[in-house]
Amino acid sequence: MRASMSVATGENRRIPHTCPSCKRQYRVVVRVDLLTMHSANCPHCGHASYFDNRRGQLAPADQRPQPSSGRSVGTPTAPKPSSRPISAPSTPQPGRSVGTSTPPTPRSATSGAPAAQKATGRPSNGRSGATVRDYRGVSGAATSQKTTPGAKFRQDVAPISPRKTTGIISWWYQFRNRLYQQYPTAGRIRWLRLSIQLGAAGLILGISAFLLLVASMHVPGLYLANETGQYLQRLSVVSPNRIVDQNGELIAELFARKTGELTYEQTPASLRDKLVFVEDEDFYSHGGVDWGSVFRAAIINVFSFGYSQGGSTLTQQLARILLDAREKTLFRKFRETALAYVLEDNLSKREIITAYMNHVYLGHGAIGFQNAAQFYFEKPVTELSFAEELALVSLPSAPEHYSPLRNPEKLKIKMDAVYERMEDEDFTVPPRSDYEQQVVSMLRGMNKSPGSSAFGERVNDAPWVAEFIRLKLKNLLGSEYQYDSGLVIHTTIDAKLQRASLRETREFIAKTAPNFPPVRMQDGKVIYDADVAEQLQREYAQVAIGPMLFGMPGPGVSSRPLLQAAAIGIDTRTGAVRFMQGGTRFSAGNQLNRTIQMRRQTGSSIKPVVYSAGIESGSITVASLLDDKPIFVSQRNQVENDKDYWLPHNYSGVYEGQISVREALMKSQNIPAIRVARATGLPRLGEQFQKFFFPSEDTFENRFRSDETVAIGSLEMSPLEMAAGFSAFGNDGVIRRPYLIERIVAGDGQEVYSYSNRDEFQLNIPAERRVLDPAAARVMVSLLTDSGKYGGTARGDLLRDP
Repeated sequence: MRASMSVATGENRRIPHTCPSCKRQYRVVVRVDLLTMHSANCPHCGHASYFDNRRGQLAPADQRPQPSSGRSVGTPTAPKPSSRPISAPSTPQPGRSVGTSTPPTPRSATSGAPAAQKATGRPSNGRSGATVRDYRGVSGAATSQKTTPGAKFRQDVAPISPRKTTGIISWWYQFRNRLYQQYPTAGRIRWLRLSIQLGAAGLILGISAFLLLVASMHVPGLYLANETGQYLQRLSVVSPNRIVDQNGELIAELFARKTGELTYEQTPASLRDKLVFVEDEDFYSHGGVDWGSVFRAAIINVFSFGYSQGGSTLTQQLARILLDAREKTLFRKFRETALAYVLEDNLSKREIITAYMNHVYLGHGAIGFQNAAQFYFEKPVTELSFAEELALVSLPSAPEHYSPLRNPEKLKIKMDAVYERMEDEDFTVPPRSDYEQQVVSMLRGMNKSPGSSAFGERVNDAPWVAEFIRLKLKNLLGSEYQYDSGLVIHTTIDAKLQRASLRETREFIAKTAPNFPPVRMQDGKVIYDADVAEQLQREYAQVAIGPMLFGMPGPGVSSRPLLQAAAIGIDTRTGAVRFMQGGTRFSAGNQLNRTIQMRRQTGSSIKPVVYSAGIESGSITVASLLDDKPIFVSQRNQVENDKDYWLPHNYSGVYEGQISVREALMKSQNIPAIRVARATGLPRLGEQFQKFFFPSEDTFENRFRSDETVAIGSLEMSPLEMAAGFSAFGNDGVIRRPYLIERIVAGDGQEVYSYSNRDEFQLNIPAERRVLDPAAARVMVSLLTDSGKYGGTARGDLLRDP
């Protein structure tokens, strides 16, 4: 039975149609004014149905008729009537809809269509109307079903196509036609891009299949055969070089990258389970590479036109850490895959996950879960809460992006997603309210700034000592031993004295800084020391003898009085350095060790050496009285100051007349010291300085100045040289060469270095020499003891409790 329809010129007609193949209903939109054959592919199964409108009465045709050879395409012969009419059911059954609930309305052809359109039967807009064996109109049925957001095409729309295809090819043409309909120009561009993507996907799959074949043939093991031992060696725990004091107390560490030191038994099972759940759920079943994940990641990367997703297992991630390769290339992936198989062949799953947890980078310089737990939460891994463990296992994929210090919101989003997955998969989790409370407590408990680094958390109570040892390790053992060698460097430092020296230098700067005016720069800007911490960063630089310090005229101090303080202490009996403070505050811009690398004018601190020369030579005794009156010296500084006289004076400006040797040294009076130098004589004074400081004749000639100004501190020396010289007073006149490193022990317990009179500070002085008579040395000890008492100029409370 055939159902006839009235035809209206230029009218689009929607007709329901049931597919004879899948028996599902869809709607077809045709141009009933075009007297020709129409075809439509079922959107559900792809079956092609044909409709005969050559006589103006639209009817379905079971088969597509072939036009006679002598007739034009536009006027085919009428087919035989079909026994199955087109029926319009009262209640149509629409197909599935994933697009909009309202079908698009096609544009009707107007009577004024171009001639080309009339000749071919193809509408000019390319979007609506039936065409001669090439219909691209949009058809669809109204439906009340819920739509799926983001879908571009309805699944109950029947695109008209002359090609009778099935399966994937049919679906492909349907998809392409819909793309062309909605995106006439952009759709073709996307078609080209999609074709390229599919081609690239095929290439990637081929390469992946090749890699799988290579892996199955154990080529990776052969490829890395010569390097296997080297990579496995890197899995050993990276221990920093530890610097300890004379009692074994840790005072500093040297490391470039400090890994964790956990064993498998020391890692909580809950933390391991969470790590496997987040990073590699098939860790205990795969052989190092999860090829399913690799294929999935390859397809995603191709369709994103870039590298957006990996497919790495925990073993591959560990291999990447060992390779230390950051670039994202196919060659790196091959090496990573090869090494993953090597690791699986040589290590157990326990060893692999333990090594991973000790070597993975977790942001802010923290390597390994042990160091990360200590840095972020200030607790060991065994004391972490559920939320804290979840936060740590969320970091390996992008430690900076999910940093709890920089991006806590992003970390919270990922943690919530993992928590929900764990709930869905029956993982043991706390109630949601408890979990939320743990997260809030965790984030609020972090008191570090976003710029904090785990490197700054290292033990470094003696930074100047650590820097000196770092440089010495290069000379003693080689540069490869400067960091991460597991060495234990036993030093002569006393940790208690080291901390006391740091306290003293900072207090001294805090008290002295107000005496110095602000610094005026050449551009007119003024730097005010409003903060002691800023003040401690400045360096004191003096270019001549200052009248304030030494009681004599001169060019004065420089225009930049940037203050620093250095201190060093030596055991007078052995020469062992007990504390060393090279500056006020160690930093990247302040690493100069002023105790050994800088010389400054000694000032009044040189006076004990001057007095020792007088006592040893017999020029003075403890009972001698010195004349504390002004001294006038002519023809002394004419060249330097355009003056023909020198008039030194005491710092206090007070002259006491006759004063004892003990009191003169205790008060550090300038005039009595000059009178002692005169009584001793410059030649004898020079001999004393040579014995104490300049054993080498060349050094003595280059650095000693033969005039009376040396008695009040015109010579330049380092604090180490001064400390070594003063050690003679406490050792019966004998100076022992200073040293700092007692011995060095390797990680296996073997001693690789032991002090044996080596000149560690390169002073170019004998290991031991007598510079003063023992009796004179004891007299000097008595005199110096009074200097530390009330009214004296020395400090006698270095070891007081803080």
